[in-house]
Amino acid sequence: MASKNRDEFSPDIKVRVAAASGYRCSNPDCRALTSGAGTEHPINVGEACHIRSAAPLGPRYDPTQSASDRASEANAIWLCRTCAKRIDADVVQHTVERLVAWRAEARAASACELGRPRVTDAAPTNAVRLSVIGLAPGCAWRELGPPPQRIFNLRFDGDPYDPANVARFHEMRPHERHAGGRPRGSRHPIVDITLVNDSPVSLLVTGVGLIPEKMWARPKGLSNVYVVKTFADYELTLVKMVLGERQVLKLPHPVHVSPGLALRYTLHLNGYRESLRGNESIVRFCALTDRGDLLSGPVYLGAY
Repeated sequence: MASKNRDEFSPDIKVRVAAASGYRCSNPDCRALTSGAGTEHPINVGEACHIRSAAPLGPRYDPTQSASDRASEANAIWLCRTCAKRIDADVVQHTVERLVAWRAEARAASACELGRPRVTDAAPTNAVRLSVIGLAPGCAWRELGPPPQRIFNLRFDGDPYDPANVARFHEMRPHERHAGGRPRGSRHPIVDITLVNDSPVSLLVTGVGLIPEKMWARPKGLSNVYVVKTFADYELTLVKMVLGERQVLKLPHPVHVSPGLALRYTLHLNGYRESLRGNESIVRFCALTDRGDLLSGPVYLGAY
């Protein structure tokens, strides 16, 4: 029986919160289905939980919150019973800010998945990939035409790079950067990247960055197949590049990419020129996800 000192949710709010999450746990690391058929009656293993506690001395209690706000839909998050116990047992990890972010991400994922048929066939091996790599406006860099063949005569680890599959970007020449007497943009590259999720399950992106592969070398690029609105603008400050060592920006708010959708973002490579040994490099852009790290094809970056 509920305590009279607790500001509980109404049955109507509980139903709305469950529906808004798609009847799935809002924890992005769980997303368990919470409702299903039983032998005789439907079974529910989900709970509408208070983000800020329903009563004094409870987890994340806010004394400045009114009773009506405490019992409102805005203070509710839908979780499976396991995660519901976990968030109250560890309030250090499960702050108000984190639960609010979970709630927003779960609702966004539910909205994206609404009306989309479930994919039952096995996903192709490249179903999740960094698909589009280009230059974003605002940097004094340009895309190159066909590369000098001399670079592709070089072999690394026994394999040459294929000039037919190359993304090639180079810093503009000094007179190009200052055409008309004004700088044309940032000297560090700003790369426009799209991550595509054609798999049947959601993906959680937790970080983005790059891995230097060669200094003074050449790459392989990717075709422009998606037209997607840019979701976010990230800045990665590079330190001295070491071959094979990734440099990654951990995302303060991980991003869900629902099945059949894509995440497009720009990545500012701050300090690229200073971090480089030499003036040309091959890098692979990477994205950290809950299903493993994604790598792009090799990309050539040249500077003066």
